[in-house]
Amino acid sequence: MNHSNDRYITNALRRRGRVCNVLLGLAFVLQLSSIFTSLAEVPLRWGADSDVDAYGSP
Repeated sequence: MNHSNDRYITNALRRRGRVCNVLLGLAFVLQLSSIFTSLAEVPLRWGADSDVDAYGSP
């Protein structure tokens, strides 16, 4: 099979692709972990004095 575009893919580009895949995987794991460790109440609104004015359910 002839891959005519292989000559344009450099080692640096392959490395960037691997780094992007690792970062996407890490973001996915962090998002999954946040689902299972969610708080009972989350802050919804802050006042001008930076105190939380309202809480709500996640």
